[in-house]
Amino acid sequence: GGVGAVGGENGLERGGGGGGGGGSGAGASDANETDVGGAGSNKALAAAWGQVRAGGVCNADTCAWDATCRSDFVAVKGAAMVTARCECPLPNRPSPNATHPSVAPYDHATGCVTPRQGVMISVPQAIAENIVLELSKTSHNTEANRTLVLHMGGTDLAGASWAVDDSSLPHWLRVSPSSGTLSPFADQAAILTVTTSTVGVAEAREPYVYGLNLTVKSQATRFFRVPVLLIVAVTTSAFTSQWGEATRTATADFACASRHTLPVAPAAGDNTLLPGRSKTKSLPGQNRTQPSPAGAPPPAALAPRAGVPPSPPVSVVVGVPVEFTFTACDEEGLRVAHSLPSLRSEAVDAVGPSAFAVHLVDEETGSSQQMFYTYASLGRYIATVVSPTVGAFSLRLSLDGVPVQSLNLSSACPSQTALVPLRDRTCGCDAWHEPTDYGCTRCPIGLHKALPGNEACLPETWPIFVSSAGGALGLVALITLGTFARRIYLRHLVAMAAATREAIEKQRRIKQAVLGVTQLRFPLSVMPLSTIRKQGRFVPYEEARDAGTLRVCDTIESAVAFAAEYPLLFVSHQWLSRYDPDPNTEHLPVLIRAADDLCRERGIDPDRLHIWLDYHSIPQRNESTKWLAIGSIALYAACSHYFLICAPEAWHVDTVPPTLCDAQTYLRRGWCRLEQWAFLAVNGTGNMYVFERFLSPIAARRRWVEESVNVFQGDFTCESDKQHLVDVVLGLYGLAVVSAIEAKYCGSAATIETLPPSAPPLSPARLPPRLPGAPHLSQHNSPQRQRSGGGSSANSDSGVANSGAGVINSGSGAANLGAGVANSGPGVANLGAGVA
Repeated sequence: GGVGAVGGENGLERGGGGGGGGGSGAGASDANETDVGGAGSNKALAAAWGQVRAGGVCNADTCAWDATCRSDFVAVKGAAMVTARCECPLPNRPSPNATHPSVAPYDHATGCVTPRQGVMISVPQAIAENIVLELSKTSHNTEANRTLVLHMGGTDLAGASWAVDDSSLPHWLRVSPSSGTLSPFADQAAILTVTTSTVGVAEAREPYVYGLNLTVKSQATRFFRVPVLLIVAVTTSAFTSQWGEATRTATADFACASRHTLPVAPAAGDNTLLPGRSKTKSLPGQNRTQPSPAGAPPPAALAPRAGVPPSPPVSVVVGVPVEFTFTACDEEGLRVAHSLPSLRSEAVDAVGPSAFAVHLVDEETGSSQQMFYTYASLGRYIATVVSPTVGAFSLRLSLDGVPVQSLNLSSACPSQTALVPLRDRTCGCDAWHEPTDYGCTRCPIGLHKALPGNEACLPETWPIFVSSAGGALGLVALITLGTFARRIYLRHLVAMAAATREAIEKQRRIKQAVLGVTQLRFPLSVMPLSTIRKQGRFVPYEEARDAGTLRVCDTIESAVAFAAEYPLLFVSHQWLSRYDPDPNTEHLPVLIRAADDLCRERGIDPDRLHIWLDYHSIPQRNESTKWLAIGSIALYAACSHYFLICAPEAWHVDTVPPTLCDAQTYLRRGWCRLEQWAFLAVNGTGNMYVFERFLSPIAARRRWVEESVNVFQGDFTCESDKQHLVDVVLGLYGLAVVSAIEAKYCGSAATIETLPPSAPPLSPARLPPRLPGAPHLSQHNSPQRQRSGGGSSANSDSGVANSGAGVINSGSGAANLGAGVANSGPGVANLGAGVA
């Protein structure tokens, strides 16, 4: 017998098999019917039903486009048959061109149509679906345009309308047109033009951001949001900058107030360059002008504006430093957000001014002294002014020789110490008074001083009290003791003055040291890990440079941008010979293995990893460029994401007998400690690793961290190298202190412009926002400066720059470096377990 027709979809399917000998049976079409077949088999019926369900009757060509297909079962003459059902699923509908709506899902010529709606917003010639515009505002405002394309989708014929929500557009943004329609037969795209302008826009540290909202209405309504980012870089103007702070405007910007003075045209032949001023550029916040020579004229005077009374003079005290704030503004009078020179835009830096200059002009003699100033933030500078004598002074501010504004100062003697003006306009004690530790005191009985001055009171005519020899001897003894006591007192005054000068010199040197480690004095040079694999050995900087295997970043911007795109690994190791760091190729395979382990652990693509290594990143043959690179060690570390100590067991070949180099000898080397301290001061210990036999983090090794900060207690092959490193190490201590203060007081708020911890701190960092590299180079005719295993240890008990007290110990003279040794002291700057 054969298999019967399949039963109904619901209920128990039953089939009838034909009886033996050619008989046939009929399958039951209903679950309640009785099986009338011969030797029918429920197993055969179940198998047939499974074949229908598994294969079905639907395939790719069964129904028209955008229609769905399903298997349906129909009873035909008592038997259940399977057929294909085609339908237009919502929101699709049958094509209006079909002969009948029910036929459309089956007709491949008509089929179903999809609703018309907006599908995408694109920005031509852009990678992301947003708009980023960078404009420069120099002597005039600029604007830029970008095109937005609205793409429509759907096969149905229906009109569409679109509109931009321009109710809250910022003043720097325009959209044209702001609305429109599309006919059913029009092109499936609408084009909009987005225009940005710098008019009335102040420079900011972060881009201006606005979300452009677009609504598209058709058979379906869609909403799109396009981010628009505007970056504005401006030049500083001498005609809008001012003394004092900028005032907040209604638009939340800061603008310079109208000044009381206007610049007078320079004299004939004036080339707008101040006498004694160097044209070379410096880093932001650093006064780049040199002191004016004696008798040099001050900048062009500032004349009072007609009808405006002059501002009252500001009172200052002779010899007491006073801070004055001045603000840099652009051509529209809006406060700038960068220091000079501009590092935000090359176009702005090319045409913009170079530096401010602050001169204190004596109104009586016409002599001029240049004052020191520093950059604070957001276009604000702080000038430190010290009046040398009594009288009227003019504090004149200029920008590249162009006068900006002046302040009138009135200098007087300190009132608390009873000092009076002298003939030479200095301050001294009045008549019948002499200087003491407590100011000016009246002359004791028997002493006198007829005129004002800083001299001590003199004895009056001494009467003869006794005429005997005993009285004469007593008088001589009294005079001798008095003279001796006076000499001791005068020496005390001299020592106090020397101590004061020494303290001021210490503060100046500390400030310069901190600023120095944030300067990129030599380009950042790194090599891809893949190139190191191919070379099979360590090559010096000069050979790698000539072969073109280095990636070089000449500016801070390029270094930060490169570090933001590629992971950088700072590698530190101990040299195994005097002139070659790895003569027998023992460190190279260990470095490659450690880098591969780090890539696997941190999920880094090895082909993108770049290596900073002293031998190929620091010049080896030129002493001048070598020390420039050493001075930039902080920025190298700031741009590095990870720090690796390569310290396997190996033999130093230049010592007799050869000595074993391992992690312990590495930790004793002064240059190795400098490299660790540079990275630690900026980034902490989170991304620091050591490789002896396997890769391990350094954060858990507390003693290791404590020893690494004691740079000058490490071993140096050439002791004179310490003298060059005093300011570098002092600057790193300063950065560590600043980082600790920020972490304590600014942890919950937005971090300042420093270099980030995981990304490069100069912020690809935290500039702002992460400081390596130490040198050790050597030449045949120069002192050996390397981190080799051999050499004497550095004991600097009587040295200079004692970082334990946070000041420079200069002995008996100001900044007396002695042998150039810096004593870090035991336990100094104990950072604990990774506290930077």
